[in-house]
Amino acid sequence: MVTGPIGDFAILGTTDRAKLAVVSTADRDARLDALVTATQQWADKRIKQFTNQVALSKALLKGRTGSERLARANVRAGSKLVTNAIDDFLQT
Repeated sequence: MVTGPIGDFAILGTTDRAKLAVVSTADRDARLDALVTATQQWADKRIKQFTNQVALSKALLKGRTGSERLARANVRAGSKLVTNAIDDFLQT
């Protein structure tokens, strides 16, 4: 950014020669705000995508190993056994 007598200038590179373009502070700030917004939206999309990928991978892993289902079945069977034992004790 070059400051001159009529405003701020940015040097835009081209293949032929360098050109000077008048850039106002408000325009620059507006472009930076748009860039921040676009970056935040992109980051939110990527975070959501990675979170979904992690959830999918965990679900596939649980289904593949079977250990989660076995542990859940053992807890259910143990709960039923304890419930039945308490019912039998209370009825006698």
